[in-house]
Amino acid sequence: MIEVRNINNQGVRYVVNYGAHIFQSNNTMAILWSVLTNNMDGAYFLERYDDSIYSYVNEGQRSLWEYKLNLSKSEIELFEDHLYDLKGHEIRYSIFNNNCADGIKMLLAAISEKYQSNNNTFETPISYAQDLYQKNLIDDNISIRPSVSDKYAIENNYLGNPLETRKPSRISISTTHIDSDYQSIEYSPILRNLDDDVIGLAEPASTEYLKFNLRYNDRENRLFIHKITLAELNIIPSFQANGNTAKHFSISFNGNEFDSHTRLYPEFKGGLGIGYRIFQAQTYAQLNLSYHQLGHAIIAANPQIGLFIRNETIGTIHSYFERPITETNYFYHGYKNKFSFKYSKLLLDNFSISINFDNYKLPNSKQHNEISTGLVFTY
Repeated sequence: MIEVRNINNQGVRYVVNYGAHIFQSNNTMAILWSVLTNNMDGAYFLERYDDSIYSYVNEGQRSLWEYKLNLSKSEIELFEDHLYDLKGHEIRYSIFNNNCADGIKMLLAAISEKYQSNNNTFETPISYAQDLYQKNLIDDNISIRPSVSDKYAIENNYLGNPLETRKPSRISISTTHIDSDYQSIEYSPILRNLDDDVIGLAEPASTEYLKFNLRYNDRENRLFIHKITLAELNIIPSFQANGNTAKHFSISFNGNEFDSHTRLYPEFKGGLGIGYRIFQAQTYAQLNLSYHQLGHAIIAANPQIGLFIRNETIGTIHSYFERPITETNYFYHGYKNKFSFKYSKLLLDNFSISINFDNYKLPNSKQHNEISTGLVFTY
């Protein structure tokens, strides 16, 4: 959103924003279906500043970061003229290629080409702000209207600056050995991954759409699709910060964990939990319910306990244990329980290394161990 001031109306402030009409709905599944099918109408909105800020920060429980644009007087006049041109126009909205960030970018680019973005793929509000900041089109006078959780983060000295977060598109390449031997390529075009080392974010969170995981099995010389994730949302806030619960939801197509060929069966997962911060560690407990149609229906309750440690010098550690419980003789993803240790360290602005260790207990009570090393590139 962009703040505008109406000088002729005694300095009353407004915000102009671009968004989708569908998000006025309270039906979560209807919203998700509209997002995945790109079936949304969008428009530019002009609202009173105080009302919009109250709704965004207090009702939406989101922090608002404010950056001052370095606009000249002539650019401000062009901006005002363009606002009148947009009145009453509806523009198709897409979370992938014409979202709220794209809407603001189009509005500013009508003033000058310098406000065009260098990002060639998916745009997010943060990635567009990063691009403008690198071009010196916004100044260093950055302020925040914090949500309840970010107020807690400020008080406990772990709130980051969104301009320092990583770019939204992600590619990872890894190699896995010990009881398995395979290479893996994973591509996710938008937003962020739970396990990556990142500065600028206060709480562990994963928000991904259309993630593809491709594997090459060394022992069988076979290339196959291991998993396709349509959408995954996993947010783990500190309970003492705002009293909110952790939330997990995903829709994917996959087989068992140890498959060496493509088996894309639908899986739906959702769950709630609680996160609790202790110094630099964020502990959590979640209960996820899953339905996996793997030729036969597998319904599982999957309790998981874990912790995050995120330190700018050390990197990010995510470790967890899960014990799926099923109502049939079939095992969830082919194992009884799983212990995982994941480490990630940011080396450059866009590169990080990852080291993962996974221990599985199989249905025959044998242990299956995997260790993988990889590189993650974001752009």
